[in-house]
Amino acid sequence: MTNCPRSPLLIAVLLLASIPTLLLSQNYKVVKKLPPAAAMDHSFAILDAVVTEQWPATLPLVNAPTDMELLNPGQCIRGAALANGEGQEHYFDHASLSWTVRVAGKDVDLASSPANLIKQIKLEGADRVLAALQAGAIKGPIPSMAEGTMAASGDKWCVPQGASDQKVEVRVTVTRGDEQTALKAQTIQIESLASAAKKTFKDDKEFSDFLQNYHQSPEPGRLLPALQYATAGEPKSMIPFYFFRAAFKQDAATAQGFGPELAASAKPAKMFGLILMDKAGVALVEPPTLSDDEKQTLAETPDFPDAYDSKPIEQLGAKQDFLWAAFSATGHLQPLSALVNELAWRSDYDAFDAMRKAGKKPGALTDSIMRGVTYAAAGWSLGSFQRSDPLAADYIDAISANPSTPSNIKEELAHLNTNPAFKQQK
Repeated sequence: MTNCPRSPLLIAVLLLASIPTLLLSQNYKVVKKLPPAAAMDHSFAILDAVVTEQWPATLPLVNAPTDMELLNPGQCIRGAALANGEGQEHYFDHASLSWTVRVAGKDVDLASSPANLIKQIKLEGADRVLAALQAGAIKGPIPSMAEGTMAASGDKWCVPQGASDQKVEVRVTVTRGDEQTALKAQTIQIESLASAAKKTFKDDKEFSDFLQNYHQSPEPGRLLPALQYATAGEPKSMIPFYFFRAAFKQDAATAQGFGPELAASAKPAKMFGLILMDKAGVALVEPPTLSDDEKQTLAETPDFPDAYDSKPIEQLGAKQDFLWAAFSATGHLQPLSALVNELAWRSDYDAFDAMRKAGKKPGALTDSIMRGVTYAAAGWSLGSFQRSDPLAADYIDAISANPSTPSNIKEELAHLNTNPAFKQQK
């Protein structure tokens, strides 16, 4: 979210960061020897989805996940620890993690587990540095972009359904042989659905930022006021509704408690909410009472077009927007992979570009022209997200390094920041 305070995890990574000009230097040298590896003294709370959905699809080196400071009922977290210093990449090799969640004055102890859910954490700004090196065609040794190692607990804790506004504490303990290191507690605000429903949106920018950044730091309790904002006037686009369907499905454990607030909403928000939750497979715990006409509307409303189907060809532009909406809502690899696959249409773009340079005008919007235009738009948007979205950058790194990725796709990904075709989109 914009204008939010920096989490301790981000502060920790920032403190580890070297001066950017050193990173760009071909003659980079270590200024001083690092101290021996040690766990930072702060406990971290990261989303369960980071460990179960994102980390398995990424390389060993990733951007730092969000250290959660606010949760809604139904959301689940893992305890985590971060190590830095000389040899930090091996700090958790023979370690275990245990953690405690203190709720309403009582401790919930989570069992100790081997610290085998591990990722190295990128230096803050590493993706921008690598993009600059790539765009400048700078050769020579590239310094290590790893400045920490994170280990996550083997189990999760979920905010109970119906939880009230309160603060909880997460405390992680790292055990290495006979040595135990108890880390400082992380305080998390639990926000009830009733309180989250009161958080309105002041303008389109705040609403847009909420949608685009949702997968990084989701607040599913705000999905209902976001839907109310989107339906307050005549809907201008279907893209937000594709986002809501994906977000409701991703955070169904929270969305299923929206019944009372939906019942009290204006009719557009109520009906759109019920339709989208139905399409997402969310079963409300306390569904609103519906008239016969409303039940009929709910039953007869068609689903969205399949964003992963490249036919009909004329819908490719809208489907690209749907794919990015799904990624922003869930942080899943699948929508981004579908966009990457559109980079295979380079030959269609070359044919379209040659026709345009020759001053010829197409007699019709052919399938080849649509694929060429879609190729350019996919490259531009992927490059933009690679530079601005840490998770997208991690996924693109993983796809580029995957042996099963076709060589022509790898070539396109290697030039997201230098391909002229990808700079023409506005």
